[in-house]
Amino acid sequence: MKDSNVRLRAVAGDIVGMGGTGEDLYRDVPAEHFGLVETFLRCQSERMLEYYRSRPVYPGMPAWGQMDVLYRREDVLGDALIDAGVFESKWDKRSQWILTDI
Repeated sequence: MKDSNVRLRAVAGDIVGMGGTGEDLYRDVPAEHFGLVETFLRCQSERMLEYYRSRPVYPGMPAWGQMDVLYRREDVLGDALIDAGVFESKWDKRSQWILTDI
């Protein structure tokens, strides 16, 4: 895998909600950090699936299941991506991402 052929694209969350457009929506994925990005995306997907699996029956009812564990894991992985230089800030780790080719 070449460093410049894979990027993350923000599709929802803080970056999109704050009006990010164009290049602001993308983060390069260096080959040496692909495994970390993969783990983060798997955790993010698992959290979203768990959210919909354990949706509240009525508004205001707390969602149960693995949500707390998954949120904490995603937060730690997001911090690791910031430390690795893939993510730029906490806003990145609070956004929803997909992988894309350039």
